Amino acid sequence: MKSQQRKDFRTSVILSEDQHIELNAMAVENDVSVAWVIRQAITRMLDEKGGASNVQPLKKIKKQG
Repeated sequence: MKSQQRKDFRTSVILSEDQHIELNAMAVENDVSVAWVIRQAITRMLDEKGGASNVQPLKKIKKQG
């Protein structure tokens, strides 16, 4: 019997300075990594929406300037 092999994927995002500061503060406060905080946020979002197949498209925010 072949066991299921887990595949992990790496991605990168660009954060605003405020997002970076807040994520770092959350990570330090909870003694975890920023990556862990981000993964938890993604998991919660997907769970709230019923999984990746039910995630609604996000509206684009126009940059000012």
